[in-house]
Amino acid sequence: MKRCSLCGRKISNEEYCFGLGCLKKTCAMVGIENAKNLKYETRLNNKVQKLSGKILLNKNQKQLLTNRYLTYQMLCQIDIPYYQNLAKSVEKDIKKINTTTTENSIKNGKNYITLKDTFEVLKLYNRYKNILTKTEEYSEEDLRKEIQNLPWDTLMFAFSSYYEKKPYLSELIQVVQAFIWKIGAKLFSPIFQYGAEFLEHSLQEKPEDLYITEGKIIEEIKKDENFTKKIDKILKEYGNGSEFDTQENESINYKNLDLFLALNNTEINVKGNRENNKWKLDITITDIYDFTDLKEFNEYIDDNIIKGFIGSFLNNSAMLSTAFNVINQYNITIKFSDEREI
Repeated sequence: MKRCSLCGRKISNEEYCFGLGCLKKTCAMVGIENAKNLKYETRLNNKVQKLSGKILLNKNQKQLLTNRYLTYQMLCQIDIPYYQNLAKSVEKDIKKINTTTTENSIKNGKNYITLKDTFEVLKLYNRYKNILTKTEEYSEEDLRKEIQNLPWDTLMFAFSSYYEKKPYLSELIQVVQAFIWKIGAKLFSPIFQYGAEFLEHSLQEKPEDLYITEGKIIEEIKKDENFTKKIDKILKEYGNGSEFDTQENESINYKNLDLFLALNNTEINVKGNRENNKWKLDITITDIYDFTDLKEFNEYIDDNIIKGFIGSFLNNSAMLSTAFNVINQYNITIKFSDEREI
């Protein structure tokens, strides 16, 4: 059974390309109102042929022209560079169509997108385009309203493996994902300063590596319970002489939730010198900011279930955004000095 070229549903009449509901929509796009039956498809095809400046096309060529013409009109409504470029490609298809054109000669062209796929992209774009504004224009109050009013289906669309498998949606998914991460980073920056800052940095196309030697983040690291325990462990293991170098880096995560979100699975190198009953420590912490491994919930659980849930959800969502080149990898190096009484 044939399927409607616009919505993909089965239609019983093999002679036509659209069901009546979709025919009414497509007729309206070219100024034909109140399409009453499937015969209006002939009127639609003739109108598109006239609008395109074509003559003497047979029925199949007229249907092909109508398909590409409607695809072009819809793509032009999607204000995203990728789809605008696709529109230019479809425009070239339209110009090629003449009395000798076959359907396969157009379908085999580069960057081909179907009318049905374009219709799906446009519907989703129209659903989300009102929220896809520059987050820099929002006040904190506006951000809270946007998050509260953000439809659940927006998150489902942005981070769903179902939509991920549809390549023609990838560019729209990128835009929606980037919006969600940006608005989330700005909203939560007062609570998770470093997590938000490092995330926002990753949303650049080619983020520069970060090299940190001063600032509040170093003081937060020094106070962190897991950091303190790691240093105590290192001193117990290496501190038998007057100096040491751990050389082989050891891994470390953080108790502080902000540090945990910003710096996950970091490596630490410590060089120590004993001076006047104190250890003078030169500490280097390195991290690759990325989300390349799917993390199960139980991998994050320690003594804090909330921390485990946040870490798992963010990592798994961010992994999808990494695949879409929304979140991009960069290196973080943090160097500072510390002291310990002997």
